[in-house]
Amino acid sequence: MQGFSTLDQKLDAKNDALKKYGCDKIFVEKASGKNLERPQLTKLLEGLREKDIVVIYKLDRLGRSLKDLIEIVNLLASKIVDFISISDGIDTSTAIGMLMFHSVGAFAEFERNLISERTILDLQALELQVELVENQKVCQLNHKKKRYVQKHYIMRSSY
Repeated sequence: MQGFSTLDQKLDAKNDALKKYGCDKIFVEKASGKNLERPQLTKLLEGLREKDIVVIYKLDRLGRSLKDLIEIVNLLASKIVDFISISDGIDTSTAIGMLMFHSVGAFAEFERNLISERTILDLQALELQVELVENQKVCQLNHKKKRYVQKHYIMRSSY
């Protein structure tokens, strides 16, 4: 069995879990899970043999989009390699495991999309607030100009 991990989480706990699961080779990735071009992942995929099992600690460490996850798992299946995610209870050697893989992956992508949408809405709200404050300053400035003109006009007309 071959385990796959990333550095951005508690490495000892993940490595312990992978070793307990029986992984004899552990690949530790230093790059982000967002990037499909990762050297350790490439090394893992190139070194796979038929009937190998790829074990990961958590599904979201393998890829950041459902498309990426499906591509990787399909590649594993084409090499007749099973896939297990310890934390997510996924084992693609079974029908229910494949269903769980697609379900968990879809929910993970859904969550990332929600976070992205909220971030965009927050930025739009912030831009609107800045615009309102700027408009309010312009209105205050116009009011000051109006008072200034009125004051000076009244002074001139009283001469």
